[in-house]
Amino acid sequence: MHQTSRTVQERARVGRDLFTYLHFPIVFGVILAALGIEQAMDRLEEVHRGATGAFALSSGLALFLIGTYAAAWRAVDARLHPGRRR
Repeated sequence: MHQTSRTVQERARVGRDLFTYLHFPIVFGVILAALGIEQAMDRLEEVHRGATGAFALSSGLALFLIGTYAAAWRAVDARLHPGRRR
């Protein structure tokens, strides 16, 4: 019974971490990348597309990838080390 209760609590902690804290960088990265794509598409005719769009696209992509990696790491780490508290 004690082992099951601990497992349920650990799963709740992982769910909390994944779907609240680690969800923000993924969503914000998608929003920034969309802004960068929109900026680039607005300026297709121009030679210089603007630093704002390039910065938004690259930082959005980086934030999305870092958030995805962190979420995967947290999920796998919880599976490999179920007794470790966060």
